[in-house]
Amino acid sequence: MHDFHCKKAYDMKSRILAERVKYLKESDKGVRHMCRIMEEFAKEERKEEREKRTIEMAAKLLESGDMTEERIKELFKLTERQMKAIKERVAVLA
Repeated sequence: MHDFHCKKAYDMKSRILAERVKYLKESDKGVRHMCRIMEEFAKEERKEEREKRTIEMAAKLLESGDMTEERIKELFKLTERQMKAIKERVAVLA
């Protein structure tokens, strides 16, 4: 647990972990590698957030009765799994 709280590789007791941390934090190649990983992570987070907002909007439309299930599915380009989640959410709120 000590090593997970260290900010610098040279403070770590595990040499294997210290070498990896040094590579990822202190070498240009390692930093670029970590940047790519973090960019992918952020991209995935944005995608999940967009999907969540889409499901929320579709659920509100379905609940209001302003649109049919088929029209909502077509308009938002929803999968069967997403449409099922929307219908379950609307059923819980009703």
